[in-house]
Amino acid sequence: MPTNFFSGNLHPVVGNHSLSAVDASPNPTPPTSDYDEKAALKALTIENVPYNSPFLRVHLLFTWLFSLIAYACLIAFYRSHVNLKHYYASSILKRTSLSKIEYRDLEEEVDLAAYFESLEIGHVENVVVCRQWTKLREAVRARMYYLQQLERLFTDCVRSGALKDLSPFTSDDLERPDVNSPNEASHEDSALLARRGILLSAVSDPGLRAILAHLNSIKPASRRLSHHIGFLGLFGQRVDSADYYAEKYMEADLLVEELRLVPEDSSCTAVAFVTFDSPQSAVLASQIMIQKRPFACIAQMAPEPRDIYWPNLSSRTASASIKLFRNLVMNTISVLIFLSSILWVAFSSVLPNWKQLPFLQEMFDNLSTPVREFLQQVIPVVLFTAWTSSLPLLLIVICQLQGLEAISWIEQAVFSKYYTHQIFNILLYIAGLTIWRQWFNPNGENRTPLDIVGDLMPKSSSQIIAYVLIQTFAISPAQLLNVGPLVFTWIIRNSPWSRNSPRDTSDAYFPSLLTSLNYGVSYTIPAVIWVIGLTYSCIAPLILPFCACYFLIAYFVNKYILLYIHVPKYETGGMHVPIVVSRLMYGVAIFQFTMMGVLAIKYGGSWNEPGKPGEWSNYVQMVIGVLPLLVANVL
Repeated sequence: MPTNFFSGNLHPVVGNHSLSAVDASPNPTPPTSDYDEKAALKALTIENVPYNSPFLRVHLLFTWLFSLIAYACLIAFYRSHVNLKHYYASSILKRTSLSKIEYRDLEEEVDLAAYFESLEIGHVENVVVCRQWTKLREAVRARMYYLQQLERLFTDCVRSGALKDLSPFTSDDLERPDVNSPNEASHEDSALLARRGILLSAVSDPGLRAILAHLNSIKPASRRLSHHIGFLGLFGQRVDSADYYAEKYMEADLLVEELRLVPEDSSCTAVAFVTFDSPQSAVLASQIMIQKRPFACIAQMAPEPRDIYWPNLSSRTASASIKLFRNLVMNTISVLIFLSSILWVAFSSVLPNWKQLPFLQEMFDNLSTPVREFLQQVIPVVLFTAWTSSLPLLLIVICQLQGLEAISWIEQAVFSKYYTHQIFNILLYIAGLTIWRQWFNPNGENRTPLDIVGDLMPKSSSQIIAYVLIQTFAISPAQLLNVGPLVFTWIIRNSPWSRNSPRDTSDAYFPSLLTSLNYGVSYTIPAVIWVIGLTYSCIAPLILPFCACYFLIAYFVNKYILLYIHVPKYETGGMHVPIVVSRLMYGVAIFQFTMMGVLAIKYGGSWNEPGKPGEWSNYVQMVIGVLPLLVANVL
């Protein structure tokens, strides 16, 4: 790596240039005990290299070296993705396209199959048009509701002591009770018992039959739970709870079976799955314009069934035109969220300097010293931490409202937005803010973006190294604790509604929040650390060992999570790899542009500085030295 340490003291600056190594004292003074730590760290960065020093050519050489190493790693990573795509090439997933239809004549399976056959891109094997299933969805929801009520009723009976014998029932015990026996015939509810037996014999699920058999065994009848079926359970007829919910469950179950037999009764949505005989046909359908009218028929590669996010697929807002509007609105909100991060940073810097705001000065003067210190030091950090912690969840909701039809597509959008936010706020915030101020202040110093980036990026080396250290030794190992999801599930587990039934208890103790990774959030920080390490590899080489430690720790942490915690929700065949590689290529471009600016300023001073007769200036030499890498990256 480039060595930036020349002496114990930084070279003094004269005008726009510091003294070179020749001008400095030949016998540098050794570091003293009161040597400034910031100066020591700065001595290990490129800021300690004198202006116009020939050693800057070593940094240019390492810029090429690190760029080529980054290209080699990304190419090897992408080749593994290509091999994975070949492995899944023959699956039905790669032969299916997701078609979004706005043309009324193509809303039926037969018409859509005939249309794709007429394109002569391949034989159509199967076509399935998604339907809204409004009545079926309501019936399934009602059946689930009554089943949960029966489970909660069973739990209440066990807790109250009405059910003491919980031994498993045999198949003979689950048959219709004998109402002609003396004990049952003498009971005042013998007719009701006969109806209970009919309901019990009609239930096909053995678990539900066991629950009903236990509830029917409660004696005397006065111990059976009942409720009102009127408004809020306070008015109306009083009924036996077990019989009422069992009968309602059977009605909903029969309705579900009937609705599944007649899918044509449900109206069509604007989405269909078209399966071809060959993967090439599906790829062609997703890459060509298959309809002249805008939004009439748009095709793309389909996700697998587990990957589908059904609220965005089988709803009234699933049309392409509405999703385009939703996409524009959500992306606009995302941009506003990114810009609002600047407000949090500004607020964090306002409270410590409250005397600069006259309207806050009087209020702060009336506060006690401990409260004032708490507001100045603790509140900004807590608010900013809460904002950054809740940002991934907010981005997930935004991407879901964006109208994406697959969970993997939602996570890709989360990764893209979250990665952009982190890169902007960590790497490019100061430089971007300076360019923004210069744009609105044309009378100020006129500097190019290259000069601004080259001047400001090395000055934030200490903060960037501190960020990598925190990520390496604090945040990355803390992922095994799962603090956020554990706090959330702890609240749910101790809530009164989480123990109404065994199903509720199971959902509270084993939620998907604890067992499933969101790749959009998990990919972001390693990608950002990779870009940061590459960008500052030549500016502050001290960051490289810490980045290596981060990836070593992250390897074991994520390996443990993937082996023992994570439950895959879908399989895409490596579909996340292209977007990750493209974002990392943007990071390589940031590294090359930054080094172009840093080396040009350190070696040449400014663009207007003249060179020797018949030669390019030092500034132009460094720009041209890095320019081929940047052009190759863009191409």
